[in-house]
Amino acid sequence: LTLPPQLKTLNLAGCEFPPEKIPMNSLIKLKNLEWLSLEGNSFTGVLPATELAALKKLTYLDLSRNDLVGPLPIGLCNLATIQELHLEGNTIGGVLPNCGAGKLPKLKSLHLQENQLVGPLPVGLCNLASTEEMFFGSNMIGDPIPTCAVGKLTKLRLLDLSNNQLEAPLPTGLCNLANIQELYLTGNTIGGQIPDCVGSLKSLKSLNLDYNKLTGTLPTSLCNLANIESMVLRENDIGGAIPNCGVGQLSKLKFLYLADNYLAGTLPTGLCNLNSIEEMDLDRNDIGGAFPDCSAGSLQSLRRLYAMDNELVGPLPSSLCNLASIEEMLLVGNEIGGSIPDCGAGSLPKLSFFGLDHNQLTGNLPSGLCNLGEEHKNTHFDLSYNQLTGNIVDCFGGRKVFLALNNNDFQGPIPVGLQGLSFLSVACNSQMTGTVPTEICDGSGQVFLGDTDSIECGSATCCTSPWPCD
Repeated sequence: LTLPPQLKTLNLAGCEFPPEKIPMNSLIKLKNLEWLSLEGNSFTGVLPATELAALKKLTYLDLSRNDLVGPLPIGLCNLATIQELHLEGNTIGGVLPNCGAGKLPKLKSLHLQENQLVGPLPVGLCNLASTEEMFFGSNMIGDPIPTCAVGKLTKLRLLDLSNNQLEAPLPTGLCNLANIQELYLTGNTIGGQIPDCVGSLKSLKSLNLDYNKLTGTLPTSLCNLANIESMVLRENDIGGAIPNCGVGQLSKLKFLYLADNYLAGTLPTGLCNLNSIEEMDLDRNDIGGAFPDCSAGSLQSLRRLYAMDNELVGPLPSSLCNLASIEEMLLVGNEIGGSIPDCGAGSLPKLSFFGLDHNQLTGNLPSGLCNLGEEHKNTHFDLSYNQLTGNIVDCFGGRKVFLALNNNDFQGPIPVGLQGLSFLSVACNSQMTGTVPTEICDGSGQVFLGDTDSIECGSATCCTSPWPCD
């Protein structure tokens, strides 16, 4: 490469250089170089740290998405002016060099994810006084996580150790990261309990501990995370009850993912206090009891509520009709009994998926069912595999909804007013009679009957009866 020596910025990203070592003979002449990107090429070999350290003004270095190998040389510690270092997406192996105190004094952002690094991480990382972000995800880093003393890494706001080979319980030393905002430990096999001191991380916004082997119970101290926005703990072995946080606690929490654990007890009334919550996933636990009856004005930001495959019982509270922002409500596979709440006009206007199948619901379909999801138009209603009775309501007014009512105890004929539906299953309702109205086929929908039903397709061309009722 022939380059002007006064160059300050050099961007050669994605230039498709042939597989060869980084051309340091040319780059080392650029004494004024501050910003260098060689990202997305095919450069090979070990990081030329000694030569790069000679570039005394270099603050930004991006060598990501190449074919560099490891281990990283100790000379990496001598990049005295570097502020942002990108080495992600290579095949760098070995352990990280253990830099001493005073090394990499200006480093703010370190990107080493998607390599082949092994562990443990060196304790020298605790000396990076200016570092704000550390990305080590998708490597083979093992235990232990370094325990940095109080007063170390005071500027660190993001630590990513996801998808590595960490197994030991979380060290309480993590609680010394006083200004941490984002903590990612997803996809390891970390065991033990969540340390109670995690609740002291007042700046924490995102806690991601999913897909591990965590045990014990959720500490009540989690209620003290005043700035938390996302709490992701799914796919662990956590048991016990969900903590009952008080009014004003977790006021900024938007995303709560607790699916695929062993949580038990009942849903705490404190869930009603989560005024910023947008998504709540409690699927596949052992939670019982009824839904808390939240007051009007609660949970107004909630868009997705998932509590499938638990042990919830009914009846469903009428306050569910007040969830003005709800888009998906999936309560499939519980033991919810009683009748479906009869919501008034304008209720749940954004609802796109309403799943109550495989429960123990009884009574007639409420006429208010047709009020739900009026803004969405194509709402998916699955009420199959319950004990619902009476006639099917005739009130959808031509909306192209998906309506699954199979395996209940409905009676009478299919009403003509259901024309326009995109899908209708009334299979395995043995007391339904008559034939499918031909008008229903005008909306290019499909109608499914059971193989032993009394009701017949007649001349309705959109009707089939393959559904086995045995």
